[in-house]
Amino acid sequence: GYYCPASTVLVPTTQPVPCSVGTFGEREGLSHQDNCTICLAGKYCNGEGMVNVSGPITGGYFSRYGTTTATPMDDDSTVRGQCPKGHYCPTGSEEPIPCPPGTYGFSWRLSSEDLCTPCGAGKYCPSQNMTADGSDCWPGYYCRSGSPVPDPANV
Repeated sequence: GYYCPASTVLVPTTQPVPCSVGTFGEREGLSHQDNCTICLAGKYCNGEGMVNVSGPITGGYFSRYGTTTATPMDDDSTVRGQCPKGHYCPTGSEEPIPCPPGTYGFSWRLSSEDLCTPCGAGKYCPSQNMTADGSDCWPGYYCRSGSPVPDPANV
């Protein structure tokens, strides 16, 4: 979790420099901060001088790399943050997963596909990552709860 800058030798009065928050140093002999490993996708590194990651990102959040907390709040970021509407993020997510057709995700921080809401009866949700209940069913068609497409009415 530490490195020794070039041209320094560890002696009793010299201290190694810790890898910064958001990184870790799992190997010996690192010579520069650039040799520290950026925290891995779906993981976080919340301290200096770490030799491994702290743990997985909390469900409802995601991180592609370099995260310093289990619950990153960078909402406008494509790198890390709260799971956006229309998606879900299980524990350790590297990126948001779209709610499937037939469902929608109306709130932030969904942590499982089960939390994507089925489209209401009389509506259909044709695409993934929808954020609101779907469109009204077409005349002469039937849309049960969770329908991705209208079904012809059986007369």
